[in-house]
Amino acid sequence: MRGISRIFLITLILTLFIGGCVTKKNPQISILNPKNEDIVSGTVNIEVQVTVDEKNSISSVEFYVDDTKIGTKTQASYTYTCSWNTEGFETGNHTITVKAYDNKGNTSSASINVGKNAFLKWIIGTGYIYACPAIGDDGTIYVIGSKLYAINPDGSIKWGKSLENEYFNVQCSPVIGNDGTIYVVSSGDNAQLYAVNPGDGSTKWSTLISKLNNHIGNISLTLDSKGNIYIGNAAGYLYSLDSKGNIRWTYTCGQGITSYPVVDKDDNIYTFCKNTGSGGVFYSINSDGNYRWSYSFPINEWCTAPPSIDSEGNIYLPISSGTYGKIYKYDKEGTLQWTTQVSGNIYYSPIFDNSGYLYVCDESKNIYKISTNNGSIVESTNIGYHSSLVISKEGIIYAIGIDSSK
Repeated sequence: MRGISRIFLITLILTLFIGGCVTKKNPQISILNPKNEDIVSGTVNIEVQVTVDEKNSISSVEFYVDDTKIGTKTQASYTYTCSWNTEGFETGNHTITVKAYDNKGNTSSASINVGKNAFLKWIIGTGYIYACPAIGDDGTIYVIGSKLYAINPDGSIKWGKSLENEYFNVQCSPVIGNDGTIYVVSSGDNAQLYAVNPGDGSTKWSTLISKLNNHIGNISLTLDSKGNIYIGNAAGYLYSLDSKGNIRWTYTCGQGITSYPVVDKDDNIYTFCKNTGSGGVFYSINSDGNYRWSYSFPINEWCTAPPSIDSEGNIYLPISSGTYGKIYKYDKEGTLQWTTQVSGNIYYSPIFDNSGYLYVCDESKNIYKISTNNGSIVESTNIGYHSSLVISKEGIIYAIGIDSSK
């Protein structure tokens, strides 16, 4: 009987102890809009649902972007909305945090990450545009459409230049010299190279390109550190002119230049030429027009994007084949360092970060992170777009492309 009494006593004590405990339930937060990893712009309505224990009530809900409080709601409700004007925040990644407090002092928080998109500032009509714009040191934007336009950063047109009896080559981007001079070319059999005054669009000088050779085709422009101009075309001719428009030299390098020539810090020129029936050749030419070295490719491999050059002078050439893509790395003397294959054709130049990696997007819509030391693929991700890439000083990579499903 004494044993039963002990059991009853222990049971009674446990019952009293458990009965005296009150379980605290913190508020539960669900962020409904935006979703995690969404890209946002303009004014965004942050929508949340907050639930609490039925015996408690919400006293306040606070909204934060990064470390900045953007709003507080104090009404008793189930759903809460706070407007966030993204214009006051930098483009890039941000963290939205919501904190909820109830009347018993319980609190909880929830967070998501979003990316702020560059917002649209203005739109103007310029006619068909097939080439990239150029931006001057003062922020003026130069673009070729029905005219050569100079556009102020606020979207107002500074000036527009037309040509008599000919048109600008809308597939060739304008380039800007060290002194601000704008260089553009016209199209047609009598194509000319124009040096344009950035202040008012007046012509400083012009040179008839077709007098060098009748093979004009698609033209690309590049400048070196001394202001010399390099013009490559689809017929395989690379021309060099000085900053006054005088012809320095002409170099013949195959059946057609398929990628923009690029210039390294020593003013050496690199370009890829496609030869009909025999594969392509990657050339290095010095600033005097003399051959340095070349590398030949099989007939099924070609290049349409400019190579990229790192700070040590190494060259990274993007190659397509119709089924796969490759990156070839050469040192500045032309020695092949490594080759890396990816799953799709590559139509855009690689970019670099500050940690020894390059990034490239292929036709299979994958972005690859590749070690510049040995060419190994560190990671890859499918973004759903075939895109060109740019990288910010903070190391944020932006993919710029077209969604063909829209």
